[in-house]
Amino acid sequence: MNIRFDFKKVQIIARRLVTLLAILFLCAPISLLNADFTTEPQTTLHKTITPISGQDDKYELSLDITSKLGTETQTDPLDVVLVADLSGSMNKRDVPSSTGRTITRLDALKNTLKGTRNRQGLIDTILSNSNNRLSMVGFGGKIDNKFAEQAWNSYYRKWEWGYRYWPYEARTAFYDGVSPWDDAETILNWNNDASGSKTAVSNMRIAGGQSIGTESGIGTGTNISAGIRIANQLIDSARPNAKKVVIVLSDGFANMYYNDSGYTVYNYNNQDGSETAPDWFWNNLDVSINNLAYSLAPKLAGFYSIKFRYSNNVDSITSLQYYIRYHNSSIPNEILSANNEDQLRDSFKDITDKILPLGIHHVTIKDVLSKYVQLLPNGSSEFRVVKEKAGSSETLTENQVTFDSKTTSEGLVEVTAKFSPNYSLEDGARYVLKFTVTSSQDALDAIAGDKKLETGDAEGSDVNKLYSNKGASVTYSYGIGTSQTKTKEYSDNPTFKPSDPLTVPVEVKWEGVNGSSTVTASQPKALDFKLIQKSKSAGTDKNEYRKTSVGVKAGELSKTSNFEKVAKGYQYDLTAPDVPGFTKEVKKKERTNRQPLKYLIVNYLV
Repeated sequence: MNIRFDFKKVQIIARRLVTLLAILFLCAPISLLNADFTTEPQTTLHKTITPISGQDDKYELSLDITSKLGTETQTDPLDVVLVADLSGSMNKRDVPSSTGRTITRLDALKNTLKGTRNRQGLIDTILSNSNNRLSMVGFGGKIDNKFAEQAWNSYYRKWEWGYRYWPYEARTAFYDGVSPWDDAETILNWNNDASGSKTAVSNMRIAGGQSIGTESGIGTGTNISAGIRIANQLIDSARPNAKKVVIVLSDGFANMYYNDSGYTVYNYNNQDGSETAPDWFWNNLDVSINNLAYSLAPKLAGFYSIKFRYSNNVDSITSLQYYIRYHNSSIPNEILSANNEDQLRDSFKDITDKILPLGIHHVTIKDVLSKYVQLLPNGSSEFRVVKEKAGSSETLTENQVTFDSKTTSEGLVEVTAKFSPNYSLEDGARYVLKFTVTSSQDALDAIAGDKKLETGDAEGSDVNKLYSNKGASVTYSYGIGTSQTKTKEYSDNPTFKPSDPLTVPVEVKWEGVNGSSTVTASQPKALDFKLIQKSKSAGTDKNEYRKTSVGVKAGELSKTSNFEKVAKGYQYDLTAPDVPGFTKEVKKKERTNRQPLKYLIVNYLV
């Protein structure tokens, strides 16, 4: 920053500051003094559980959040002016793009404003709410002052250097036929049409020619004051009830300024690439920026600057920030830097996250599972957050959201999805936390009738409607400036039905001597069988878990009965009675996974 003071200037600024304070506190609109920076967003939450087709006792749990901009929740509209540097250096092809190519600085700016592929641009972000408007200014700069003025020497009959020449301020000469105040232009007047705004951006060009004041266009110099001057005019025509924000982008320091008559004074020292200038040039540039800040700053709710590919030691952006803060210290006033297209997009996103009143960020979703569901083993529950909007979807990356699970003091599982602090929810998009769960042993016991339901376990105490969640919430921050934080509970309480318990057949077979189908020994009229449920821990087995009887008729070689409502998830043994004169043989036919027992065969052999 190159800021120089003299005593007279300090006196002027002090007087202006006193006047400014009086204006702010006595005459400023109440809506400006008490701007609502924390308008609460409108959010919708849903929670569901869905059976996974073809997979018994596996379900997909989903918890979603959608934030929506709307006039019913946004009390103040937003008017944003973008001031863009269109100097000759913006035509340099030195910017690494998001696709890996090297593009011009101007093309990087256009891509960031319009958006590329699946990346939303600044225009769509700001204009996603019909209450918001955007305008754009492009600035360059043309040389109105001569390096030196020549005079005709009639005696020697030749042109000679005259009295007026650089670098003396009092001897500054201007070209004939130059126009004042012509180093910047309005690219887009106040507008809410995203398509039209993108067209205006597509048409942005760097001026040609030698940037002499007699040429048309805005030139290729860097007269940042010219851009701020038109931005100030646009702010004057903004809506009285709107919050007003200015965003400035520049890739270099100011090498010219307007004098009091609107003619551009160029720093001829800049021609050799140096950043030097006469003291009077720096002082006049400071006064120019200060005067504009004096007029502009009190009207604003925010001022943001982006240094793009900035490598200068002399820093006009910091000078501008200084004077804006000097004349209005109550507003956000930040400088961001970017060297490539991704960083430029991130800088604009950082700004819009702060100026859009419904921006939701620092999002954390928590879900406490009920005792009737559990995560899949070995981390196979496939935690993910899916963003859905306008028929398309994308899964957030590990840089955008992280997951964690832990066991609470009550023995329940808590799942957490934590969004990156830099990630803000897109307006109208649905963000869904998804993961796979399976029925717990408690659920399998309950559906088999082995576990008594407690209050709050199921809807209507119906074992076919077990609750999948004990509780779920989302915590997020929102607002401009100092963020507000809110935690909101999910009101949905989804239910599920575990798969039906097993029916285990027990088949009794009789065989005579040497496998004969004739049984000569005496058979009982009935046999009582007991199913033993093996304990999963060091506990006691249930030796009479289920009972069934098999009737026997004389000469009948086979008869089947069933153990009903056998809980899945356990190992089982069979207690079969002995029959005098017969040898007993028990066989088990098993399944895999959580249904190990298919049926039992008891052979009685003579």
